[in-house]
Amino acid sequence: MKIAVAYHDTPSLVQAVQFCDRIVKEYWEDFEIECTWWKFGFLRHPQIFDGAVEAASEADLVLLSLPAGKKLSSNVEDWIDEWLTRRHLRPGALVSLMPSAEKEGEPRIALEGYLQEVAQRGLMDYFPHRLRGFRDSADGSESLDLSSRILDTLPEEPFTPRWGINE
Repeated sequence: MKIAVAYHDTPSLVQAVQFCDRIVKEYWEDFEIECTWWKFGFLRHPQIFDGAVEAASEADLVLLSLPAGKKLSSNVEDWIDEWLTRRHLRPGALVSLMPSAEKEGEPRIALEGYLQEVAQRGLMDYFPHRLRGFRDSADGSESLDLSSRILDTLPEEPFTPRWGINE
């Protein structure tokens, strides 16, 4: 099972890691699970954008981990359009993770409507998940230990190769 995870910031990464950790715990005996991780802000870099498009177009599950009340940037919408086109109507699932807000606002409703439409265009199933009581700090649980280990391995900025001595 291939999972392409795209996230907005560190708290949304942690919620995605916890979600994927549960998938691995539940299905590790039945499936070989491969996860790729893509930060929204890095999609402005062409090489990262292309890698993220390839990963999502081949994924069985595309997971978008979002903060409450944020709209998607044009880079993220371009990325979604590109991988959706390259999937060639291959079956799969689109999952969104968003913390529950006290009030349901227009941004969430519009975003979930947009993602539902994306899934329909790609003949994918759509599963919006609203997270209640999301934990964003370590409390000693295995899931959060895994989250911390993954966070420690991710760069703050994408790697850019240097080709010349003066660059």
